[in-house]
Amino acid sequence: TGKLTTKPVTKFTELTVIATNTVSGHTATLTVNLYPATKSIKITDADGNAVPKTIAFNKDNLDLNLLATVKPDSAAAADWSLKWSSSDENIIKTVDSENGVFRIKNAGKVRIECKTTDGSNVKGYLYLEITKDSADVKISAPAKTLTSGESMNLKAKVLTANDVKAANQSVIWSIAD
Repeated sequence: TGKLTTKPVTKFTELTVIATNTVSGHTATLTVNLYPATKSIKITDADGNAVPKTIAFNKDNLDLNLLATVKPDSAAAADWSLKWSSSDENIIKTVDSENGVFRIKNAGKVRIECKTTDGSNVKGYLYLEITKDSADVKISAPAKTLTSGESMNLKAKVLTANDVKAANQSVIWSIAD
């Protein structure tokens, strides 16, 4: 029985382990792939872009696909994987814990965690606030009739699906012919 203990490496290294019979001199070899330990995990969207801290959702944008970048680059071994999870499955449900796929369920604050399964116990976190996208815009005006050349001030109120004033009240005004 032999024990192989490695020293830290900064890049991929291929080791050849040799066992030699002390009587006959016969040998056997074993190739071992040695990868550097994971130091950090950065979480981005599926395209590699930063994920906004606040995500507004509606029935059309319920899926959230994330990507993890592991440092150093050479730390990713062939048998290496990540495990993704949500701190609150009632807000964001983990759909695929190996590939960073989530489904937005409700509004609230949540922490997404991505951790290595290589024994290094390195974790990356993404803190999100999920809000409901605006569901309705209401316009109020002092009158519905104008004479040519007159003007009046209009007000728009953006509401969430629960008829609560939305955080973002921005609107673009236009006239339909």
